[in-house]
Amino acid sequence: MISNKTLTKSYSLIGDLYFQSSGTCSTGNKVQDRAAYIAAYNMYMKAGNSAKAQEAKAQFPSMEEMFLYNQKPGDVINTGCWIGESVKLDKR
Repeated sequence: MISNKTLTKSYSLIGDLYFQSSGTCSTGNKVQDRAAYIAAYNMYMKAGNSAKAQEAKAQFPSMEEMFLYNQKPGDVINTGCWIGESVKLDKR
């Protein structure tokens, strides 16, 4: 059985990897590029790490960026790159 402490560390580590990968997974679409931060936020929340979750949320796409790329909060997009997570768009 996996302990809660191990799960917390694991989710935080995955969140860190997602957060740090956002710059290397550039597509030219600012909304999709920032989706990695949403995936990181989701992992930090699973870990119960609200401080890092707020750092990730500060990097979410803006409403202006979503408008320019014909997206809106609540749309589900794939992060692409090695992450490959489907995330629900939210704004910073």
